[in-house]
Amino acid sequence: MLLAASLPTGARAQAPLRLVNRNTTVGNISFKFAGSQTFTASQLKEQIALQGPTFWDAVRRIVPLAEARIYPFDPVILQKDVVRLRRFYARNGFPRADIGYPASQLDTSSNKVSVVFSIEEGPPLIIQDVGFFAPDSDYAVTQFSGKRRQQWIDFRNANIMQTGERFSEPAFIDLYNQVSNWLGNHGYAFHEINGDSTISEEALTADVRFTIDPGPLGRISQINVEGNERVSDEVIRRELPFEVGDRYRGNELSRAKQELFSLNLFRLAIVEVPSDQPRDSTVTINVRVQESEPRYVSAQTGFTRDDGVLLEGRWTHRNFFGGARNFTANATVQPGLGNRGDSELYAEEVYRRLRLSTALRQPHLFQRNLSGILSPYFIMEQTFVRNQKGNNTYPLTYEAGLNTTLLYKILPFRIVTLEHNFSRAATPERVPITRDLPGDVQTRQDLYNKSVFTLSATLGRVDDYLNPKRGFLVRPFAEASGQFLGSALNYYKVGGEGSYYQPVTPSVSVAAHVSGGRMVAIAGSRYNEEAAFNERGFVPDPDRRQLENRFDDIRFYAGGANDVRGWGPRLLGPKVAQADTVFEDPDPDDDMEAFEPVCADDGEDENENNDPDDCMRGNPVQFRNYRYERIGGLSKLAVNLEARLPFPFLGPNWGTAVFLDFGQVSEGSVLLSDFRYGTGAGLRYETPVGHVRLNLAYKINPTDEDLIDPQDAFNRNIGRDQGVERNFWRRFRLHFSIGQAF
Repeated sequence: MLLAASLPTGARAQAPLRLVNRNTTVGNISFKFAGSQTFTASQLKEQIALQGPTFWDAVRRIVPLAEARIYPFDPVILQKDVVRLRRFYARNGFPRADIGYPASQLDTSSNKVSVVFSIEEGPPLIIQDVGFFAPDSDYAVTQFSGKRRQQWIDFRNANIMQTGERFSEPAFIDLYNQVSNWLGNHGYAFHEINGDSTISEEALTADVRFTIDPGPLGRISQINVEGNERVSDEVIRRELPFEVGDRYRGNELSRAKQELFSLNLFRLAIVEVPSDQPRDSTVTINVRVQESEPRYVSAQTGFTRDDGVLLEGRWTHRNFFGGARNFTANATVQPGLGNRGDSELYAEEVYRRLRLSTALRQPHLFQRNLSGILSPYFIMEQTFVRNQKGNNTYPLTYEAGLNTTLLYKILPFRIVTLEHNFSRAATPERVPITRDLPGDVQTRQDLYNKSVFTLSATLGRVDDYLNPKRGFLVRPFAEASGQFLGSALNYYKVGGEGSYYQPVTPSVSVAAHVSGGRMVAIAGSRYNEEAAFNERGFVPDPDRRQLENRFDDIRFYAGGANDVRGWGPRLLGPKVAQADTVFEDPDPDDDMEAFEPVCADDGEDENENNDPDDCMRGNPVQFRNYRYERIGGLSKLAVNLEARLPFPFLGPNWGTAVFLDFGQVSEGSVLLSDFRYGTGAGLRYETPVGHVRLNLAYKINPTDEDLIDPQDAFNRNIGRDQGVERNFWRRFRLHFSIGQAF
C-alpha cells in the first residue's frame, strides 16, 4: 500500500477514512457528545449495524491459541448507521439532532478505523397539549357514566403524557396501548382508537390527540374451542377465568392463556375475540390450542462449590388418565462429586443423596384455583468425611413417606400451600464414647415416625418473577408436629422470608432480603442433650438422645451461597469440633503431621494401645480427623443487602454485585450485639437457565471457631491447647452457584 510511504512515521500514523481498503477493520466504536447526553453508549450501539471489538476480544488476544474475531469496516454501513441514529433521535423527540463522524480516523500501521460518532442532540420536542375526544369532537369522558366515568378520569390523570415533557414516539405508542387496555378491561370489546400527533418542527412542539369510540359494553355469549384432540373441551373450559354470561374483560384473555399453559398440556394457546363478529353487546371468544406430546423425559444437572454435582432425571405424563392430571416420576442424585472442603488437611463433611419420588397432580380440585398433589418418596443419604487420608463413611439415613399438598393459586406465582408429610425415618445418632473426649462419637441408627403440617404462602408483586428488579415478595410459613399427629417429634415452628427490589437506574438496582423464624421444641433439643452430657459426664437417657438427633434437620441454620455469604453452608452460629477416625495402612510418604495417629493393637504386647512399635509393623493405623459439626439454633434472623451493577464493556448479560450480609442463629432471643457480618463482591452472568454467580465474601467479625482449624478447637475443648493460631485466610469464602441469591 503506497499510502504508508507518504505519511509520517511514528507509533500510530493517522489518515482520513477515504484511504480505507477492503482489508480495513474496526478498531473501536465510541461516541462524542456536544452538550447534553440522553442515551448511553450501549443504547446507541444497539441502533447501529457496525460492530467493534469487545472486552472478550481483548482477552482472546492475550490467551494462547485463542483466535481473535475480526470486525470488517464498511464505509457504506457507517453512513447508514448515521441515518439510523438520526431516525432514532427523531423518534425520541430530537428532530434536529446533528450526527456525523468527522473525528473518526484510520490507523495505517494496523489498518484499523477508530469510529467516533459526534452527536449534538439539539433542543427536544416539547408536548404542548394532550386531549382525549369522542367521535363527535366532544370530550371522551362524556361517553362514560356511573363508576366507569370516575375510573376513566382517574386513569387519564395518572397516565396522561404531561405537557412540557419531551415527546417521543415510544411514549405515544405506550399511551395508545394503555388506553386500549383500559377500554378492553372495562368491558368494551369493540373499542376503536385513533391516535394522532401534530408536530411543529419550527416551534419544536407536539400536540397529541386521541379520538376514542368505546362501543357497546359486551357480555360473553359463546366460547368456541378448537385444536384439541386428547384433551376434552370440558378441561379447557374449566381453566378459563370466564364463562358464558360474564362481562367481557380484556385482561382475562391473557390470564386464560396463562392458565392453559400452566397445565403443561399445550405448546400453543390462543384466546381471542374474532374480528368478523358484529359490533354489539354479545362477544364470542375463540380458544385455539395445539397439544404437546403427552409423555416426555427430561434431565438436568447443577453444581455448587459446597454441594458438588447434582443430577436429576424425570419422566412425565401430561394427561394421566385424562382430566389434565400430571404424573411425574423423578430421580435426583447428589453423588458427592466436585465438593471442595475448606482445607486439604482437615476433614469436610460431604453428602451423598438419592431421592426417588412420584407425584400425581390433580388440577381443578373442586374449583379452578385449587389443585392437589400426592407424592410418595424415598430418600437415602450418607455422610462421609473427606480428608487427606481418604473418606470416613457414616451409616445411611433412610426416609420413606408421603407428601399430600393442597395449592390455592391467588394469582400467577402467588399461592397458598397446605402440606402434610408423614414418613418413617432412620437417621444415624451420634453418641459420645467417653467423658474424656466429649467430641469423639460413635454412630448408630434411630428409627421414628414424622408427621408434619406446613402452611406457607408466596405473596407480593414484582415485575418479573424469574428475574425481579422491582417489587416485593413475602413467603411466610408455619409448621407443627406432635404426638397427637402420630409423630415422634413435638415442636412448633414459624418463620419466613421477604425480598424487596428497587431499580436505581436502567442498569443498576438494589435488593434486600430478610429471613428467619422461631422454633419451640416441646421435648428434647440439642442444647439439653449436650448440657446433660457436659454436666453429669455420662451418656444421657436414650429417649432424650434420640429426640436430640431428630431435630437436626428442623433447627435453624445460617450461612451459604444464598444466606450470609461470609460463611459456608450452615456454618454461621453454634458449631462444635468433632473428632472422627479413619483406618489406613501406614504410608511412609504421607504427611503425618496433619493427623493424630492411634496405633492398632497387634495382640502381642501388654498395653497395646500405647505400643509405638505397632505403627511400624504394617498394622492398620487409626488417624483422627477433625471437622466442625453444625448445631444450629431455635431462632434465626438474617439480612442480605445487595447492589446489582453492570459489568463495563462486557454486554448486558454480564453484571457485578456488592453485598453486605448479617445474621444470627441462637437458642433464645435474637440480640443485635450477637450479629455476625460479612461483605463481599461477585460476578453475574445471565444464561437461559438463570444467573451463574461467583461471590467472594469476607467475614467482618468472625468467632474464634471461624478462624481456627477444627483440630485446634477440639484440642482446646479437651484441655490440650498447645497454642491456637488464628488463620486470616479463613475470613474469606468463595461461592459458585446458579440462580439469583434471592
